[in-house]
Amino acid sequence: MNRSIIAARYTFPVIELAPIVMDLDRTVDEMVAGLWNTNPDITSEHFPDCRRGSRGLQEARLWLAKPLEDRQHRPEEEVRRRLEEAGFVPEDLPQLACLKEHADELWAAGMHFVAALGSSSVWRGSDGGYSPYLILNPDDRGFHLHWIGSEWGGPVWFVVRRGERSD
Repeated sequence: MNRSIIAARYTFPVIELAPIVMDLDRTVDEMVAGLWNTNPDITSEHFPDCRRGSRGLQEARLWLAKPLEDRQHRPEEEVRRRLEEAGFVPEDLPQLACLKEHADELWAAGMHFVAALGSSSVWRGSDGGYSPYLILNPDDRGFHLHWIGSEWGGPVWFVVRRGERSD
């Protein structure tokens, strides 16, 4: 019997990143510090469990996935379904925050927005739930919040990992 040598084939753009070391002892406020245009609601108070109980220095093997075409808008549930069908699990705010150190390179590669859809990175505000995203544009760089009830647009990449959900 012949087995295929192809391990994975994706129907949308996917980029594997080099391993990144994350400091999970930092607070959310420390993670997002240093960018002038950051939403003031991205705080340790609003995202208390975004580390999923992990602490210390950890190496992350992250991917960036773009499951929507540039002019396409879809509900968050569909974005999550497309990622899951391709074998990806959305990551959380700590993984997104470590990308700020590489924002210039990601911007130069044509990425404008990167979002975290991990279940531990949802803030339930008074008017609904929000997921964090990072604007990579050097003139407007910062962390922002996307209302979960609205659709995601095509130019957004999502920080993900390969494998099964652990939360």
